[in-house]
Amino acid sequence: FMRGSSGVEMYGPDYLIQKDVVFVSFNYRIGALGFISFDSPELGLPGNAGLKDQNLALRWVVDNVANFGGDPKNITLFGESAGGCSVHYHMVSDLSRGLFQRAIVMSGCVLNNWSVVPRRKFSERLAKALGWNGQGGERAALEVLVKADPESIVREQEILLNENEIENRILFSFGPVIEPYITKNCMIPKDPVEMCREA
Repeated sequence: FMRGSSGVEMYGPDYLIQKDVVFVSFNYRIGALGFISFDSPELGLPGNAGLKDQNLALRWVVDNVANFGGDPKNITLFGESAGGCSVHYHMVSDLSRGLFQRAIVMSGCVLNNWSVVPRRKFSERLAKALGWNGQGGERAALEVLVKADPESIVREQEILLNENEIENRILFSFGPVIEPYITKNCMIPKDPVEMCREA
């Protein structure tokens, strides 16, 4: 959830195009740019924009795959590592219900200890690393982040974890979170274990 892409070097269609398969791949926002989260409903940033990017891409596939030989009623999601975890989130989230028929979850799922980033004010910590003085609450922190250049955000997000967090195997400062309030496009409203039980 912090780096990588669906580039053809690793995730190309070479094997699949030998079969009767329409291969669709997409990218999504990662790191802070895809998983920034604030507690305040007024800011409208509960988190998981990267997963919501995937949901929108999946909706596009359902609406358009027939135009290039695919079947919108025969969609299989496949993901590896963070992609596998993403696929599993789509399997258990109401937001993605009915958008696909099968799933392949490889080397990552919502039950992994790294599948949910604990709420530790990483968005505010990133804003402080980029010059926020800690005054004015979440709105002021967001203003600093909005004005920051993307390269600085990417650089600083990599060094936010403290020694205790690293020792406790928190792997990412930004990734999927349990959203602090419910919206119409909520992806993760509660603990993923509960979501699995209810799916």
